[in-house]
Amino acid sequence: MSNAPQPEKERADQLLAVIEQFADEHVYRRLRIRVKEHGANQIDEVLQFRELQKACRENAELADAIEAAGFGRIVELDTRRVSADTGAMVQVFNRLVEDHWER
Repeated sequence: MSNAPQPEKERADQLLAVIEQFADEHVYRRLRIRVKEHGANQIDEVLQFRELQKACRENAELADAIEAAGFGRIVELDTRRVSADTGAMVQVFNRLVEDHWER
């Protein structure tokens, strides 16, 4: 993966491909259900991302796969503090949810 920034949609599609590797596992189904329980406003985007973090804490293989795909350690991002890295990942996950899971 190059250091050039990738469009948000492309990163969201890459993240989806990693997460879907776990589609047959309970962690995937639970994540989808938890994300759907949140709404669609800006605060809910953060809450949805926290569900991804929770899924990564519950399933080390998922966390490792996301890290290996170049997304870093999701569980280490602090959603209570404003940072470019955290904001970018929240937006990427939100794009994934909007494009693929809200249909």
